Amino acid sequence: MKKIIILLLWSICILSAQVGPAKELHRNPPRAWALTNAIVHVAPGKTIENGTVVIRDGMIINVGSNVKIPKQATILDMDGKHIYAGFIESWLDVKTVKKDTSLQAHWNSNMRAYLKGADHFNLKEKSLIELRSLGFTTAHVTPKGGIFQGSSSLVQLGQTPKVLSDNVAQVVEYTAGGWGSNEYPTSLLGVIAFIRQGFLDADWYGKSQTILTKYPDGNEPIQSDRSLASLTSARQKKIPFVFRTDNEVYIDRS
Repeated sequence: MKKIIILLLWSICILSAQVGPAKELHRNPPRAWALTNAIVHVAPGKTIENGTVVIRDGMIINVGSNVKIPKQATILDMDGKHIYAGFIESWLDVKTVKKDTSLQAHWNSNMRAYLKGADHFNLKEKSLIELRSLGFTTAHVTPKGGIFQGSSSLVQLGQTPKVLSDNVAQVVEYTAGGWGSNEYPTSLLGVIAFIRQGFLDADWYGKSQTILTKYPDGNEPIQSDRSLASLTSARQKKIPFVFRTDNEVYIDRS
């Protein structure tokens, strides 16, 4: 009798563990996907029109123009979008000009928001071949230099690189010239102030241009600044701002 009671209690404990309340909402994410009606570039020079890509558990299991789609798959109509077989290099720096000598230059050379990464993308053929051999077909090209560094670009890494987008995001970095620099800012505190002032100036610049366009008579034109114009355009179009950071402290500052 004692053995029966012990076994019964043990069984109750197991059952109670199985039927206990869930700690959160039950999640059942799709495990299979079907990307249909796409232009699929499966290899250099080989393209499938109106193709379908089937993905299960994060792995591509089928590609073609007439493939069987699993019944449980979530179907996404790509509506003629292009699908490439390859990795995307998420961050590829390119050097840019340090000094803007145009008549539309900002007073501080750390303000370079007008620059575009694609305009300075000039990788040698050897570097392109190395990237492609590793499976990279596209790169997110980011301008390097200054604080407001310019807009990043998405470039296809073919034999003749093709710019897919020249305005992916505006790149900003907390970089100071240090004590030996002849140009403001020379400290982290100064950099933060410069970034804040840059956004304020861009907001003022955009509003001023709107007023001048609407009421040209009786208003003196303001000096053109292509960096502030680029920041204004980015904010109006809701282009993302990406901050380069070395650690989590800089992430909090952003």
